[in-house]
Amino acid sequence: MLKKISLGLLAGLALASCGSLNLNQANIRIIHASPDVGAVDVYVGSKKLLTNVTYTQASAFSQVDPGNLIVKICPTSAATTPPANCPIDTTNSPIVVTSGNSYTIVAVGTVANGTLQALVAPDDLTVPQSGQFRLRVIHAAPAATPVDVYATTPTTDLSTAVAAVSSFTYKSITVPYIGIPTGSYRFRITNAGTKNVLIDSGTTGFPLSNGKIYTAIAVNPMANVTNGLILLIDN
Repeated sequence: MLKKISLGLLAGLALASCGSLNLNQANIRIIHASPDVGAVDVYVGSKKLLTNVTYTQASAFSQVDPGNLIVKICPTSAATTPPANCPIDTTNSPIVVTSGNSYTIVAVGTVANGTLQALVAPDDLTVPQSGQFRLRVIHAAPAATPVDVYATTPTTDLSTAVAAVSSFTYKSITVPYIGIPTGSYRFRITNAGTKNVLIDSGTTGFPLSNGKIYTAIAVNPMANVTNGLILLIDN
């Protein structure tokens, strides 16, 4: 199942959660964060797992056997087995997944720069402290680096705000997740050390719930598709 989850499109906002995890299996989900690669199919081993995945779409979690995972991300086609040549192919560097754990796999980079790759982020499902949610940020926007990330109330004046994450470079992942009090939040991403806003989730605010774990992914903004921020729920 695929979900359009750009925060910039409120009507399309959905949160794909991990659900129950089979302790004998691993969980994976795929996020399309490459702005110029077009629609893709995703193969795991010799099987097609997802088809016609477009920019900013995310899959639900799928269970896979633990071990060395061969993931191929290829232009969408009628093929049922992976083509010989795919822009992203982990054959020479398999993704190691272990039973009882879950992983977020983000297709990042651009065709233009020849930088396409699978960025792997192991998910940490440790329960948040009471009254908090936990947030992980992934920088998958090749056009913006480094950046500061702000998580504030919807009406907070940015000039008085303190960044939740500072000087965050491309392909960086916050480890560990950040504990933040439950509430309604606005996300803004700026050039590092400045208040020059590159990405803004808007003043409506998004209610982030007690006990939940979220992943926010910064991507290149694209007109009528995304304002540059994807939000996922991990648990």
